[in-house]
Amino acid sequence: MIKLSNAELIAQLQSVTQDLSFVSESDYPFDIFVHEVSTQGELTVEKLLEAGNCLNLVDRDDVLEKVREIAPETTQIYREIIDLIESTASKLEIYQIKINDESGEYEAFQIFIIQTENGDWLGFAPKIEAEPSSRRSEKIQITDNTQISPSAIELKSKLELLLSQLKFIVTEYYEPNQIKQGFILEIAATKSDVIYKLLDSLGFLKVCNFKKFSDYLDFDEKDYLNNPEFLEQIRQIHQQYQSLDNFLESNLSNLREYVLGGMAVYYLYNIGQTQEGDWVGIATTAIWT
Repeated sequence: MIKLSNAELIAQLQSVTQDLSFVSESDYPFDIFVHEVSTQGELTVEKLLEAGNCLNLVDRDDVLEKVREIAPETTQIYREIIDLIESTASKLEIYQIKINDESGEYEAFQIFIIQTENGDWLGFAPKIEAEPSSRRSEKIQITDNTQISPSAIELKSKLELLLSQLKFIVTEYYEPNQIKQGFILEIAATKSDVIYKLLDSLGFLKVCNFKKFSDYLDFDEKDYLNNPEFLEQIRQIHQQYQSLDNFLESNLSNLREYVLGGMAVYYLYNIGQTQEGDWVGIATTAIWT
């Protein structure tokens, strides 16, 4: 059950965002996001992705079957990579990352997450198309003081040789079963950190300082004098955005924006911490081509 203090915040936020949409090339409503640390643990990028239903664990046999069907020439390399990981590491998990809009699955790819016997974590994924999002503000830099074991560095070197020969199967621009070559390989001390670093390096994840919605909807009234009805509509949306900005800044600390997506279709999370350390905010979808 949600805490009473969070339930009150959610009710107020629902009132502020009622009948309000995020304006982009296709408008989407705002949804409420809440993450209670006492029951869900610390918020990580992995948990944020799971909340948005864009991170799902997949079976490695299903992955190999798909490879045999779509890109049979690369099946042997996949087997060699999996054999290498199984002989030198303690865990391999494969996740499907996907972004949907109202028309269906827009982009999708897989990430491979490895835990070594010494507790280090590695991750690799295909290089994907990635463009800067329209709302991107000052990026929050990743702090990385990872001390990596020699065995993890050796595994990384061996993987790089094999990955240079690998073909990945991805979805781009609604088109499934596209073949991509090129990879990103990251290493970190924890699972959550390696997922964060990997998606950041791919350009799929941008974690930025909070940018006011009213600042995004910047307009010059002189440009709309010949269309008074539309001008009034823009004024009303701008006022609603200001109310939303004020609510977020008055009730939450450590505000930040997570932008998920490589190109055109993006999931936006604008969230901050409550006085009790939980995370509350809003989520929406943006279309920028």
